[in-house]
Amino acid sequence: MISLLGYPVSLPYRQAGTGCNCKAKHSATAIGSFGNRLLVAWPRKACSSLPSTSRTCGQQQKMSDSLTSARGTQAEPKPSGRDLLVVGPGVLGSYVGILWQQQYPSATVVGQTNSTANHDRLQQMHIQPRTKDGADSRKFPYVLFSAPPSGSTDYPAEVREAAKLWDGTGSLVFTSSAGLYEVEDGSHCNEDCKIADRGSSERTDKLRGAEDAVLEAGGIAIRLVGLYHAHRGAHTFFLRQGQVSRWGGYTVNLIHYEDAARLCVAALQSSSECRGRVFVGADSAPITFEVFLTTRFA
Repeated sequence: MISLLGYPVSLPYRQAGTGCNCKAKHSATAIGSFGNRLLVAWPRKACSSLPSTSRTCGQQQKMSDSLTSARGTQAEPKPSGRDLLVVGPGVLGSYVGILWQQQYPSATVVGQTNSTANHDRLQQMHIQPRTKDGADSRKFPYVLFSAPPSGSTDYPAEVREAAKLWDGTGSLVFTSSAGLYEVEDGSHCNEDCKIADRGSSERTDKLRGAEDAVLEAGGIAIRLVGLYHAHRGAHTFFLRQGQVSRWGGYTVNLIHYEDAARLCVAALQSSSECRGRVFVGADSAPITFEVFLTTRFA
């Protein structure tokens, strides 16, 4: 078991890939797996390096191909190395760093933060910490930006500056939010669904600007649904309220921090044909709000 910020982040509370409760047919892409859970991304447009299949909800089947192994026949630009820069190594970013070291033991993982507050924790994970102000101009073959908008006064500018630290050979990945979508009626949502108009809110403007910066640089944006583990996630907020004025049958989409980290690693390892694309990161198992609050999360 691995602990991040003192919280255990192992063991799922349910199996993903068991389907949802709607009757529509969805086109999904399996991008990897962790234990008995299937990681699913919904591609915005066809990508020859992403195998996809159409399945009726409730009849999900595991797909053997994954983004990490689906390499095109064309020559890929060779990464300059395996070193990884994680900008914003919180729970998600730190776990990505751990997984990266497990796959590439000789690689250096650097965690860039705004302060030194969590540097001791990062060092315990063998992630080399540095502050944004103390960073040099060294470029990395792999860059993950997983810092939240709350830590920046100009989020798109922060993302744009981080993109400059990518040498263009491996991959640049940005963790965005599915909160950009304006789908409130419980219908199927994928990358083609409408997102918030510019000017709708400061929060969505920051995310749209940050995504633009990454996509223009040739990176990948992953719009994650609700992240959670036992001690972190929306469920902790609602449980503190005692009584929640919301219909129990309302459907919510979640993804465990571990699954999201595996997804990020798969995106970092993806082929160049996936550059400039947006994906939704979900576990393919929507649940009702009632189950959401009554299930014991792990």
